[in-house]
Amino acid sequence: SGSLKAESSVQKEVGLKFNSSSFISNNDQTHITLKYYQTRLNNLIEMPGSGGAPALCIGPGAGSIAPNSNPATCLAAGSAAKPVIIKGWALNAGWALNAYSTNLNIALNDTKRDGKAVGTVRRSVASQGDRLTWDNQWPATDELGFGYTMTAVKRLTSVPKNEPKRAGYMVHSLQSEWQPMAVPNLTLNL
Repeated sequence: SGSLKAESSVQKEVGLKFNSSSFISNNDQTHITLKYYQTRLNNLIEMPGSGGAPALCIGPGAGSIAPNSNPATCLAAGSAAKPVIIKGWALNAGWALNAYSTNLNIALNDTKRDGKAVGTVRRSVASQGDRLTWDNQWPATDELGFGYTMTAVKRLTSVPKNEPKRAGYMVHSLQSEWQPMAVPNLTLNL
């Protein structure tokens, strides 16, 4: 039987961070973080074919090939496969004054294997569209708070051949939370 190499990953990040008090007005808090990242996934153990198929390549012994599978196919799909590279930019900016806070996150991702788009790699990674999240929180009183979150995901057009493009979407969420002081440890969310 053949043997598989252990899966591994290497992540690199570089970025800038800014924190300030009283940046826009007295007593506010501001933070901005910008980073570039790259993650390399090596020796992924995968099953060729559909993502829902059982991983027949892995046998009962650690790192072994199941006797009823084709070792050449398993090794080509697993430890001999090219690495998956995930890279992108992430921006996080937030501002708070008194009880109100707002936070903006933008993530621009690119997932490739051998320079080509990647669909879903079981247990490991799936290509995602670029994402924007805007979160707002406002505690109206000591007991009652409100929030609004908008999440927008860009249409994903960089997909492997014969796989459908993924539609973009937007989700709006409203939150409310009540923590009555008369009943410690009780929180009601809506």
